[in-house]
Amino acid sequence: PPPAAVPEERPFVGLADPALLAVLALTLVLQFVAWSALDGYQIADSVEYLERAHSLVRGEAMIDSVSIRPIGFSALLIPFFAVADALGLPDGRPIVWATYLLQIVLGLALVHRVARLGARLAGRNAGLVAALFVGANPLFLQYSAQAESGIAAGLCLALGLERVLER
Repeated sequence: PPPAAVPEERPFVGLADPALLAVLALTLVLQFVAWSALDGYQIADSVEYLERAHSLVRGEAMIDSVSIRPIGFSALLIPFFAVADALGLPDGRPIVWATYLLQIVLGLALVHRVARLGARLAGRNAGLVAALFVGANPLFLQYSAQAESGIAAGLCLALGLERVLER
């Protein structure tokens, strides 16, 4: 007798998918456009995350010791300040640029994970549309071009949801 039919699984959207690569490339271009449009820090959170990471590396107290934000995101930024201190960089701009690049990478990872989640739940095309919706969203673009914890939090949620759906 013929083998039993295997239920069709939702299509996988991976980095080898040209459509996903196009969405990620568009997102990257839009992120760099958003970065180039930035003039200073858009929110005080960015300054506090950077200041806390710098203070932790130097073992100094923060200028404003009344902090209301958790330390988790600042911990991601500590290596940038540690390397800059080890190299003796007198100018902090490269550190800020490096943290912006980290944020852009986290944003791209979030768009990728949204594509995978959407494909798992509703098919490949839905996953690609969901990824495009996130990657072209003005709020996402504003926050994915500066040191801010929301993008990293969204990525953590997406990764957690993926694990839940695997079960």
